[in-house]
Amino acid sequence: MNLLCNTSNKFHLYRKVLLWSRCDEWEKKYYQTELDKLLNFEVLPLNSCEINENYIEHINSNIVNVVHIAANSCIPTGKFRHYLKPYWKSNSLDYYHNEQRQARKTWLSMGQTRNNDNIFYKQYKDKKREFRKHKRNAERLWESEKFADVQKAAEMDIGQFYRVVRKHRQQKSPATCLNYDGNTATNNGDICKLWSTYFSDLYTPNEHENDNFDQSFYMDVTEKIREYSSQIRKPFNAFFDVPYTEDEIYEQIKTLKCGKAPGPDYVCNEHIIYGGNNKDKSNPNSYRAIVLTSVFGKLHDKTVLHRINKMLTALDKTFPDPLQFGFVPEHGAIPALYTLKECINVFMKSKSKLYVGFLDNEKAFDKIWHDGLFLKLKENRCNW
Repeated sequence: MNLLCNTSNKFHLYRKVLLWSRCDEWEKKYYQTELDKLLNFEVLPLNSCEINENYIEHINSNIVNVVHIAANSCIPTGKFRHYLKPYWKSNSLDYYHNEQRQARKTWLSMGQTRNNDNIFYKQYKDKKREFRKHKRNAERLWESEKFADVQKAAEMDIGQFYRVVRKHRQQKSPATCLNYDGNTATNNGDICKLWSTYFSDLYTPNEHENDNFDQSFYMDVTEKIREYSSQIRKPFNAFFDVPYTEDEIYEQIKTLKCGKAPGPDYVCNEHIIYGGNNKDKSNPNSYRAIVLTSVFGKLHDKTVLHRINKMLTALDKTFPDPLQFGFVPEHGAIPALYTLKECINVFMKSKSKLYVGFLDNEKAFDKIWHDGLFLKLKENRCNW
């Protein structure tokens, strides 16, 4: 079978939605069986000299199409209906709505007489009144449950609190235009091309980067980093030159969460598991690159990070730093703010001055001169 006959760019944005939450155990087993059959194709050995970027991309495309073909044939699908109210199905509103529609249809067929003495008009108004009453009750019940969820999350777990708040926030419409480097795109095709240009510029090394520095200083830093890199590469080879094991991959798959957005290939976490703000939407800098990353890419990143943690543990290194609050389990903005507030209180009681510096560099890890950063870390005795 030619698995590339349906390339990943054939899966359109407004396609059928896979209803992973509604599939039963038999459908999941069926999906796994189909995956096993379709993934039965040969690959080159890892030490083969024929493996290159094009070959890896070819294998990735095969895997992407395999999971799509298997899922589309086994998992139930539906279509996203934005107009449905979240409380509609759980409160039997369909019954009262259909009663109202049927009464209206009967009234229309009997001459549409707007008179309270007309029994059909009276029945239609009664059914409409009853439907609206149940709808308002359902709305109030849903809102009370929503606020109860938020209150409970705020009292128990700050992370859960923010997840509930984000879940209940009103969805915003997507951007209809994009502005970058003096160009404005308004239709889907031009917006996609402008996104491509933006990320291409963002991740392409700047050929004129050294023009911003003194040349002797630039060459000195570059040479030091090259020397340091050659010294530290050998001890790390034992951790990173070994191929990934099935157990490693499986452990990282268990950390994936359901219900997350897919990448550009429309492969979501469920494919693997089962086998906001007010920024300017027209500005590419308002978006994070992580939302565009493939699920397979995220899984690879998780596995690499797991190996780094194992390596640092073996070297008896503390990672991350105990004072780091971001990207650390059971930490977040609240503990950081509490620490800052306590520092302010201590200095206020002692009537001393306190200087606080806040630094936020836009796209810092994408645009920063990495050799210069690594040298500063080395000079400050930070292991990397």
